[in-house]
Amino acid sequence: MIFDKLNKNCRKAIIELAYGDQEVSCPTLNKQIKVTNLDGETKEFTCKIEDRNMKYRKKPVTVEAIQLTRMFFSVAFDMIGKNNIEDYNTGEFKEDGCFISIKTLSGIMHAEENDWIIKGSDAKGGFQCWSVTPEYFAANYEEVKENGS
Repeated sequence: MIFDKLNKNCRKAIIELAYGDQEVSCPTLNKQIKVTNLDGETKEFTCKIEDRNMKYRKKPVTVEAIQLTRMFFSVAFDMIGKNNIEDYNTGEFKEDGCFISIKTLSGIMHAEENDWIIKGSDAKGGFQCWSVTPEYFAANYEEVKENGS
């Protein structure tokens, strides 16, 4: 919300004017705000949007991961846990591809054969599993060696 980004003095002025039975209108996300009182008098304010850093770096986190293949299907299934699986196919028959539909906090996530299943910590101290494509995995994850690096 643009109001949250306005500097403290500008917010205070708008609140005082708004609670003083005056109308506040900001037709665009520009830094200028017009305030019109009940008598039709308009005042313009130049509100500075506070500088906020909008660039963030993802914290390095160690996760467990396994590539979903027919050979390692049972390992992936066990890592996710039966209660976290909505649907699956082991790919037992050659014409069938294997897949697992994983229950996540964001809904059901479908992992196809050769996708990577990732198990990481969630905000509540538990764990959550999700899937990513092989391309995404290669670009964003690297193997952790035995010494932790």
